[in-house]
Amino acid sequence: LTTIEQSSEVEAGAAVAVDEVAISMRQVQQQERGSPPAGSAINCDASSSHCGNADAADPDHAMLLAAILLTDSVVGRSMPFKADPKSLRSYQLYCHWAMTIIFYVFIVADLLVIVMERPQIPAMAEVPVWIPLLIECSCIGFFAFRIWWYFSITETVQFFRDIKNIVVVVCIALNVIDVFCFLIWFGVSGSADAPVRWFRILRPLYMINFPEGKQIRRAFRNTRKTLVKIATVFILVGFLMAVFALLAMKLFSARASRTLRYPNGAPYFESYLESIWDLYILITTANSPDVMMPSYDANNFYIIFFFVFVVVCNYIFMSIFLAVIYNNYKNYLKSEVRTSVHIKRRLIGRAFDCLKINRVPDLGDVVTKDAWFRLFKTVYPNKNSELAQLFLNVLNGGTNDYLTKAQFTRLPDLLNVGVTELKDRTLLLESCLPTVYNSAPSQLIKFIVRHRFFKYTFDLLIVVNAFLIAFSVNFTEWYFLGAFVLEILLKLYVMGPVAFFRRAWNIFDFVVIFSALIITFFEEVSNERRLEEGTLDIILVLRVVRLLRIFGRIQRFRVILTTIANIRSPLSVYAAIVWVLYYMYGVLGMELFSGRIRAEVYTAQSPKFCYNNALNNSEFYRMRYCSNNFNDPLKAWVTLFELTIVNQWHVITEGFVLVTNKFSRLYFMSFHLICVILVINIFIAFILEAFLLEYNLSASKFESDIEQKIKEMGFSAVSEAILDEEDAEEQFELGSQAASQIRFHIKKRARKSVETLLQQMFEKELFEEELADVGESSNPPDPPARSQRNPTFSEMF
Repeated sequence: LTTIEQSSEVEAGAAVAVDEVAISMRQVQQQERGSPPAGSAINCDASSSHCGNADAADPDHAMLLAAILLTDSVVGRSMPFKADPKSLRSYQLYCHWAMTIIFYVFIVADLLVIVMERPQIPAMAEVPVWIPLLIECSCIGFFAFRIWWYFSITETVQFFRDIKNIVVVVCIALNVIDVFCFLIWFGVSGSADAPVRWFRILRPLYMINFPEGKQIRRAFRNTRKTLVKIATVFILVGFLMAVFALLAMKLFSARASRTLRYPNGAPYFESYLESIWDLYILITTANSPDVMMPSYDANNFYIIFFFVFVVVCNYIFMSIFLAVIYNNYKNYLKSEVRTSVHIKRRLIGRAFDCLKINRVPDLGDVVTKDAWFRLFKTVYPNKNSELAQLFLNVLNGGTNDYLTKAQFTRLPDLLNVGVTELKDRTLLLESCLPTVYNSAPSQLIKFIVRHRFFKYTFDLLIVVNAFLIAFSVNFTEWYFLGAFVLEILLKLYVMGPVAFFRRAWNIFDFVVIFSALIITFFEEVSNERRLEEGTLDIILVLRVVRLLRIFGRIQRFRVILTTIANIRSPLSVYAAIVWVLYYMYGVLGMELFSGRIRAEVYTAQSPKFCYNNALNNSEFYRMRYCSNNFNDPLKAWVTLFELTIVNQWHVITEGFVLVTNKFSRLYFMSFHLICVILVINIFIAFILEAFLLEYNLSASKFESDIEQKIKEMGFSAVSEAILDEEDAEEQFELGSQAASQIRFHIKKRARKSVETLLQQMFEKELFEEELADVGESSNPPDPPARSQRNPTFSEMF
């Protein structure tokens, strides 16, 4: 994690590297004013390495470079790259979505190959040793190829200056050594059980240190910095525990209280270290009120000691602990976002330098309409030109055929607003049987299906069906199945397969309803009733999940569900952090505790004590926790999950202490401190912050400027009477608009990227000069006071 922090300087320096290779681009601002021909819209100096030595005779090269810079600024990518034509195209392919998917496939394969390695899960017990080795070697080869590819498109100095690249290279070398040592051991001994695969704990470093893991790397870096900052509070809490432990040991070991024992006969606050351990568990509330009951039964006044300890340590200092954690993490995260915004502004500024011409004497350099259209088509080849015109009108107000630098710099924020392009569709049935499809009965069917009461009717049927399922009224199943099948067939008839299966809810309905139909029909034909207690019950329960669709149509619930959908991408970053911790601690736990505790079939006649006599008469065995072990990856991760929940985590810990020694507590305590107290608290705090942000934005006019411009240009998809986004898209696609032209619609449920959400989270706290390094004139105004808030997206337009 220490090496991860150093890579932030390189990420922040990526934009500086762009500046260095683009420095000669600024020379074009000194050219004579005039209106060059359209063919010279790409204004790149021949000596500019940023433009790949492109000049006016090679506008395609400069356009490609501008398109890459614009794409990087939109998606928040900050990778330095060479600017020659070959490197640019190689960089485009390196960042292609298909290559990114392939990368993550190899990452997942490399991480999950552990389920086939010793100790593996029981289902993989018969897998030969060479299969996981082959998968691992394939992953090593791909990672080596990937880092070589990245090296080939990056300046050598920049590559070796970035510590995360060095980490990847070192990991590949260590991985090769680890595999080679294992092969030697296996070749000599013929057994795959004995050697320690020490590199497995480092496999998540690939996911963290490759450029694709930027968000995870940032979160880990900030978490590590936060851990250092909270050391002061942790030391203070530790001091309080030490004082209270000393007081408890003297208080409960007094002459009048020597008979105090735990119910299992264990000593009660007998030693100082044990007293500290018991009070630490009490801070987690896992042993409350068990730890105080022996003393409370002996003397009711002893409750004062535990009351004071819980109030001071749990409710005061642990709350301060959480506040310090989140405050420091938020400050580090804001610093990261500030750097990211600077990089984005510099990238889009360099893209402007590649396209600008000096044609407007009063405004200076601008990007012409033709250059903007070419750039848009280069970045989004499948998008319609009307969308480019829409964005142009939003940026410049629709009054000019060019973009100034200040207007052009707003492009990344504008392109991150989800705009859906809707088109009229001629259905296959309509093209094959136009007379039948457009007949009066068919028009009546389409009218009924499009009407909002059609949805309300089937929503009511879903509620009634769920009520009957809850009370085991089964004789109505065929009636409901028939009604829901009819609903799907009518939607398919009116919407067409393409529009129908484009929505997740429709796919869910189709799979659930037709699966239930097939299973129920098979039951009736074969008289096989055993399915009724298995698969069919699951299908019926899944059908009840359709109730969520009803909540999605109610305004109050729709805002919450939309907010959750919008923040799921940023939350996946923190889920990845927890997964990395689980993976590392799981591997370490398997190396430390594998085979010491085994699951058993509990019998009173011949107890096995988890196949370890050290657990005889232990609370671990009495509570039947034998399945909580580290004998394979899945068991290890389940055990760590139970530790994360905290309840009874001390019982699990003591079970492994009994079969090893008391130093095992360090493993479980460190996991609790890092994963539960630090990461989970940050995770919860981020959820609250992101949810409140998105919740407020959902009720605001954030996209009002774009929506207004869509209406002014005649590109509005539907009338204002439509209920929600899904209704809007459906109505237009079903042909409610008479004119066969393109329409646009703002996505209210568009998934936000991590970069977009983080920038919005700190937008009001960042200064104006930190969000943009451009101005309308050559002499930028003085920076605003620190108390002045940054303008919102709507105010910028």
